Amino acid sequence: MYNTKKRIQSTNAGYRTPKMSIAPSSADSASIESRTIAWSAALYRYDFTLNPLDIPWSTRPDWYKDQKHHYPPFKHGLYLEEYIFRAMSRCESSRVDHAGRRYLPFLWTNYQIENENKTDSGSAVKLYMDAHPSPQYFAVVQHDDGITSLSPFPRNIHVYGACQGDTPIPLIYEDRTRTLLRQPRVSVSNKSLLCSFVGSMTHYVRRRMFDEIMRYYGDAPPADVYMKMKYWSPSVPSSEADEFLSTMRHSKFVLSPRGYGRQSFRFYEAFQVGSVPVYVHDTPAGTPLWLPYQEEIDYEKICILIHVDDMPSLIPRLRAVTDIEYQRMLAAYAEVEDKFTLDYLYEYILRGPVPRGSKYHKSESVTG
Repeated sequence: MYNTKKRIQSTNAGYRTPKMSIAPSSADSASIESRTIAWSAALYRYDFTLNPLDIPWSTRPDWYKDQKHHYPPFKHGLYLEEYIFRAMSRCESSRVDHAGRRYLPFLWTNYQIENENKTDSGSAVKLYMDAHPSPQYFAVVQHDDGITSLSPFPRNIHVYGACQGDTPIPLIYEDRTRTLLRQPRVSVSNKSLLCSFVGSMTHYVRRRMFDEIMRYYGDAPPADVYMKMKYWSPSVPSSEADEFLSTMRHSKFVLSPRGYGRQSFRFYEAFQVGSVPVYVHDTPAGTPLWLPYQEEIDYEKICILIHVDDMPSLIPRLRAVTDIEYQRMLAAYAEVEDKFTLDYLYEYILRGPVPRGSKYHKSESVTG
């Protein structure tokens, strides 16, 4: 059972960075070279007295640079890979999970976004694995495509992925301002929208969802069904973020279809503002949905799940949900909401993958 007293840090709390054994110096070539040698040695020893995330941008290795864009707009803090990286750095024993797998300390998503179409032949990762031999390793990845920067991909790496990998994890981020959680809750009787969607057409599932709802209403949906196609730039203007937030808060159901990746941020954001998400997916029959903790959470009790092929039945299904049933869904979510935090994710990862033989275990990685 999850013990809140054992949390590493609250998802809205700051992080106390470790002291650096080598302080930043002037940016002349000699000092840059010396710092480069220092962080390389520190990384491969896994000595986090010199944390790559605390080194100035200009002298960080590619594997540890920040993303240039601020997305989603309610993120105020670390991305999930960065959070896990820092949490793992605090204790040597935490770098090996209960299944004996050793953590690979790389920020895959930041690297792949800033080095698009660039693959690493395994140089940095191989150096680390050679310095820290282990029969099995594990990696934590947010990227929609999973790990694409390793070719060939080592088969002894278990991937915890938000969208691809061996074990699904929630697509969440740190918000030290608690922007979503601080929003006043709108009671079910005062929610003016049955359902809503504001977003871009990043996947055919979204296009089909949009088209089916328009077709259901003859291209003229009623006032309580709000559908707006919107292209999101990497940096969302505050006015658009406010509109998105207000729309979610006043919606009983927030349409949360998969995007380019198999999950979306809004699925978890809807919960935080007191609404119920509708997960629209294209998962093949007989395949578990790419949602986290299914061995612990009954998603049928906390949200609406629907295959894109069944979209014509969605609106009648939503209208049939009574206020009492809706309140039960919110109450069921409240019982598990702590699982959708970064500190719980850290503890979950350290427990190791779901045992073989479980219906949630995937025998083959799909990271490619």
